[in-house]
Amino acid sequence: MGAPHPPPLPHPNLLVTFDLDGTLLKSASPGGNRAHKRALEAAMVDVLAGTPHALATPPAIDAVPHAGSTDPLIVAAVLGRAGVPPPVVASSMATILDRATAAMPAAMAAEAATGGVPPTVLPGVVPLLAALVDARVAVGLVTGNLEGIAWAKVRAAGLGGFFGGGGKGRAEGGGGGFPGARWRRGGRRGRGALGGGGGAGGGYAERGGFLGAAMRRAGTGGWAAGFRLVESPASGEGAGGGAPPPRVRRYANVVHVGDAPTDMKAAVDAGVRGLGVTTGVFGPEELWAAGASEVLDGLADTERVLRVLGV
Repeated sequence: MGAPHPPPLPHPNLLVTFDLDGTLLKSASPGGNRAHKRALEAAMVDVLAGTPHALATPPAIDAVPHAGSTDPLIVAAVLGRAGVPPPVVASSMATILDRATAAMPAAMAAEAATGGVPPTVLPGVVPLLAALVDARVAVGLVTGNLEGIAWAKVRAAGLGGFFGGGGKGRAEGGGGGFPGARWRRGGRRGRGALGGGGGAGGGYAERGGFLGAAMRRAGTGGWAAGFRLVESPASGEGAGGGAPPPRVRRYANVVHVGDAPTDMKAAVDAGVRGLGVTTGVFGPEELWAAGASEVLDGLADTERVLRVLGV
């Protein structure tokens, strides 16, 4: 099932990054992720209010495909559906992202006050993270959520103690990779920056960049000597004197765990192993087709997951 991949290095020289929604948190539960959506929707309304492109009707994130996407791509898709011109989307994006992050605490408080469902941790997540941290494996968060929104959800779910960086955890290294930084650096590149669409198929190359950011953060944290790039055959050796098969270059000691094809494509793009889980809305066939090194039905079987990770 797919190309063979290099074995992982022994921990502690191992980095495991996790997607958030559908991987660590049950985002598809009734009311799940509603505070996150409210924060993004309110920010779009607020930023465009009083301009020629003010939204005539409240934006609805659920009206666009967004599983496996990133917050900036989701915003672009929603505003595009509302007829906002791409240059306006691009010039407004940084402010919308910052406003959404600032609005997240109030959105979460409003959800709690009205009986909304708080972030729900999926089965097996807590014992797995505990086992990884106890084994001195670096863990990180790599998600399409904006960084401030992601950490707010992680802390609300009681998982903050497992992560380094924004999670204020006890793991050595960790941290993560998130969207939005290019806009805050002034990299407002219009449609080029938002390429790939807001749906489930968009944004995997950008996610590969998030993985690279997580690796850079972990690699400078003093926990590891570095990441080992190795090569393996992409398929069986050439037969009948034909040309040898292409080589696959991957970091043997980095694994990204996610529930969406975009996560697996991002892992391939970043040169790391991808562990797919079917706890989101995508099936195993879609994850294998996107380049997963392994696919599991979830993270509930801690020992099995640790074996797959190489711990």
